[in-house]
Amino acid sequence: MKVTIIVAFDDDFNIGYKNSIPWNIPEDLINFKKTTTNNVCIMGRKTWESLPFNFRPLPDRKNIIISSKYWKDPDYFMKNLGSSSCLDVFSVPDFDGAMNICLNLFDDKEIFLIGGSGIFKEGLDSKFVKKMIVTHVNGVYKGDVKFPDLNWNDWKKESVIADNENFKIIEYLHV
Repeated sequence: MKVTIIVAFDDDFNIGYKNSIPWNIPEDLINFKKTTTNNVCIMGRKTWESLPFNFRPLPDRKNIIISSKYWKDPDYFMKNLGSSSCLDVFSVPDFDGAMNICLNLFDDKEIFLIGGSGIFKEGLDSKFVKKMIVTHVNGVYKGDVKFPDLNWNDWKKESVIADNENFKIIEYLHV
């Protein structure tokens, strides 16, 4: 099973502010869509709820939401489901539950961890994440959520997907 972190962060490792993305980079969103389409996106509840209601679930992807709140309160989950087919959305209480669904149902798909910080940390601490696609946004933006600390010596730059004066998209592999 291939598990990849896909994330954008600024020079201070900020990934979010007030449950939204602090910058507007259409090329990053295009890359995100192209890369994750027809695959699986795993996210936390806050990331799910930050998606515009009409884009829940992310189209043409299986969406797995890790949330003890949704797990304990299915009615609350149903209210936040969006315009979805329930066949495209799963709610699990923890990271292990998400990995089990992927192993059992989506072993043929690439699995993307798309946020937030806690999901990224669990992925980095697990044995599953072997690749990261990182949009390095130039500058420091207002942020209240950061990408977790990691040892960059454990990662090697594999390829540059995009190089722009405002950002770079780089693929890293775990060594």
